[in-house]
Amino acid sequence: MIAGIAAFILYLVALEVRCREVPGVEVTLFTTAFQGIGYLVAMGVANLCYTLGPALESRLGRRNVAEYRRTAYRAGLWFSVSLPFLVPAVIIAFGCQPGPA
Repeated sequence: MIAGIAAFILYLVALEVRCREVPGVEVTLFTTAFQGIGYLVAMGVANLCYTLGPALESRLGRRNVAEYRRTAYRAGLWFSVSLPFLVPAVIIAFGCQPGPA
């Protein structure tokens, strides 16, 4: 959740810095609520992936279960923490495109 909040703050900063002059780009209560609901859905999907770990362990971690668990946990943790920052990173890198008139 902390990564999501930090990513949302970075998203607001990215919009202000890179999209200030693009007409129609604004943050409203509706867009904030919509993104919050989307983030809750994403957290649900992340938890579903988390529960798949034990099923994959029986197939992939047969040789060294302890090492598999450490590697899978680290990879999952860093992926899930960094994923919310993808949208602000794209906005910072490419800016905003005006929509069709």
